[in-house]
Amino acid sequence: MTTAAEPAPVVEARGLHRFFRRGGDEVAAVRDVSFVVGHGELIAVRGPSGSGKSTLLALLAGVDRPDAGEVRLDGEVINFRDAPDPATARRRTIGVLTQAGGLIEHLSVRDNLRVAARARRSTDDVDALLDLVGLGHRATAVPSQLSGGETARAGLAVALIGSPRLLLADEPTAEVSATEEQSLLELLTNVRPSDGATIVVTHSDAVAGAAQRILDLSAGRLVA
Repeated sequence: MTTAAEPAPVVEARGLHRFFRRGGDEVAAVRDVSFVVGHGELIAVRGPSGSGKSTLLALLAGVDRPDAGEVRLDGEVINFRDAPDPATARRRTIGVLTQAGGLIEHLSVRDNLRVAARARRSTDDVDALLDLVGLGHRATAVPSQLSGGETARAGLAVALIGSPRLLLADEPTAEVSATEEQSLLELLTNVRPSDGATIVVTHSDAVAGAAQRILDLSAGRLVA
């Protein structure tokens, strides 16, 4: 009797290494990092400044290439830098939330979502998505008119356009108050990809505490 093959994890990092030249020295930003993220899982990568979190995030997003090792998304190696249109290839499968929200300053929140929808060839209802993140009443505001919490919510909406398989968040609560942080964490938990993966890079214990699993990063290595 045969059984169906077990599906590949959403994300699999295998032996990642990334080195940079600084003067005449070679600096290891990420060293032999391996982990998997299952379907529907939310994990936090925690570590102090300089621990390699941002470099690891860039590798997971496919905007940087490891010097050794590989990243797989649904079993397929991410190699977006060699794609004919790397930005479009990445946007279809990966949503990224940054501290600044990744918003275009002269466009309204609604138009920022429309631009993202066109780039990802998505037919998502942008107004429904704004309502989902609690920004329906701020649809016509430009980024400079938003509070820190509103900017994070707008950035989350942009990251969710097209229902990405992988949601990456880089210090998503760095610019918000403690009250806003809790509200944003609850929102992120509720709207993240239900069958995909969510990886949050943070130095915040509160953010890490909202994850199902924590990976601690120190000097480019995962530590127990």
